[in-house]
Amino acid sequence: MDRAELITELIKYNEGDPKRSQHLIKVHSLAAVIGRGEGLKSEEMEILETAAITHDIGIRLSEKKYGNCCGSNQEKEGPGEAEKLLKRLGYPQKVTDRVCWLIGHHHTYDNIVEQDHRILVEADFLVNLYEDGAGRKEIESAYDRIFRTETGRTLCRAMFGLDENERPDSDKADYSQAKVRQGYVVTEKCVQCRSCVDVCPMQCIDGSRKPVYINQEKCLHCGTCAGVCDHKAIIAVNKC
Repeated sequence: MDRAELITELIKYNEGDPKRSQHLIKVHSLAAVIGRGEGLKSEEMEILETAAITHDIGIRLSEKKYGNCCGSNQEKEGPGEAEKLLKRLGYPQKVTDRVCWLIGHHHTYDNIVEQDHRILVEADFLVNLYEDGAGRKEIESAYDRIFRTETGRTLCRAMFGLDENERPDSDKADYSQAKVRQGYVVTEKCVQCRSCVDVCPMQCIDGSRKPVYINQEKCLHCGTCAGVCDHKAIIAVNKC
């Protein structure tokens, strides 16, 4: 299928929002580089590239319905939007089904098994770490916990100047002075139910405190915690 046509359709879908359009182009380019570097076959590349182009298609609808674009809402609303677009453009059902699954899990970072899922997450992280102005410790934490493909790890080291021989153990790093530039914080509405603790892919929420505490340097800003909080105690800071 024609990638250029799909990219054009997504830019039209995101009309008036150049940042979102620029983001998808960068994620698509990096996903393609990693996919080829990892030896994906042509059919696998088609699925991966299509998912990379459409991965954030749920943002606009999430903002309209929920007033935010947290990861869990994107995963909820994105697949339906993508399915409508891909069917209209004549994509095979097999490709559409897998792309929709990937969109519905692109903010799910635990138990990643399939290569296309892993590569999509790595490509999205490479872009988000730069666009979000991530600090050194946050980048190192993501490198240790997210990047598993050799190509993705190579790109991350080169892009952010990481040297594995000189880096301290990120799990032992001091995060006590972390500042919230963006992400999620817990308000006094918290009843310490620990539902957020159970779903956090980075295990960066301290449930022994009330309100529970989110370690901002380890946090991936995926929004999973906010999505499961029935008490609306977890709020986004600046943006999702």
